[in-house]
Amino acid sequence: MIHGSVLAQDRIYQKGTAAAIPVKILGRSAIYVRYRPWNTTGRPQKMHRVLLDSIVYENGKTIRYLRVKERYRRLTPEAMKGNNLYLVRTRSIVSAGYGVHQFFGDPFSNVYTMGKRAPPLVSGLYVSYERWFLSRMIGVEVTPYIGINERSWGITVAPRLYSPGDRRLQFGFGPEYSRMQQYLGKSTLRASSLSFSGKLLGSISSHCSLNGQFYIGGVIHPGKHNKTWADNGYARRLTGVYGARIGVGYCF
Repeated sequence: MIHGSVLAQDRIYQKGTAAAIPVKILGRSAIYVRYRPWNTTGRPQKMHRVLLDSIVYENGKTIRYLRVKERYRRLTPEAMKGNNLYLVRTRSIVSAGYGVHQFFGDPFSNVYTMGKRAPPLVSGLYVSYERWFLSRMIGVEVTPYIGINERSWGITVAPRLYSPGDRRLQFGFGPEYSRMQQYLGKSTLRASSLSFSGKLLGSISSHCSLNGQFYIGGVIHPGKHNKTWADNGYARRLTGVYGARIGVGYCF
């Protein structure tokens, strides 16, 4: 009777440990295994497949997860509680930091008038929210910012494709759309830009990360500012923008 009671349950074995977790398997997908702890009526839980060594069902059927990369097999309970897999577990990140950007003209065209000057380098503070999908392979980030040395503000939207999310470092790249406004004396710069963007994430704890970004692109909608800019001593036409941001993020 005791032997039959022990087998009348499913068991999960995690990588790096020989102890079985008695559960009732509710379903499996390409990323997660859904289960409920044995002899409980609590809410269903899920576990990422990179943590799994095998599943043994009550009828003896065994599912082994041995086709993933070799580095997963070397995980220990201590490593699973640390930083190595925090990127897999989290789905969102909120970041805050410092950034700079500057508009520029086409260096291969005669777009400047003698004695005119380009807009100054803008430094400012930003707060961003990024949501990840498909086990952190795709991210969508929204970033509002406000200038410190110049009266400037704007908002940026950036979808990115990321490297696999099981490492302490991740790199993402993709397009970035920005809408910016900057006051220049009696005139106002309002411009939209489309840039190439890159972002590097590095974990410093189980939920915190450092991140750095860069972008460079072209002005796609300069707005009606050319005439007033010329009157105020600024360059007549803008063709591009570049910038960078650094910050600290909290993952959850």
